[in-house]
Amino acid sequence: MNAEITQLNAELDGIAERTQFNGKKLLDGNLNTDFQIGANAGQQINLTIGTAMSSTGLAVGGVAVDGNQG
Repeated sequence: MNAEITQLNAELDGIAERTQFNGKKLLDGNLNTDFQIGANAGQQINLTIGTAMSSTGLAVGGVAVDGNQG
């Protein structure tokens, strides 16, 4: 089970590294962008992702089945 957790953490890290839109990384913890959500000026919403969505950023890296960090 620990090997599977290690593989899942590696995949989580890979997804966080590869996920991009228009050349901008979305999950590295540095995203701050505005989206136009309506037809009129000022109808925007701001999205901030200030924590990396990697296994380390989500505090799941190194978790073992027995609950010990390692």
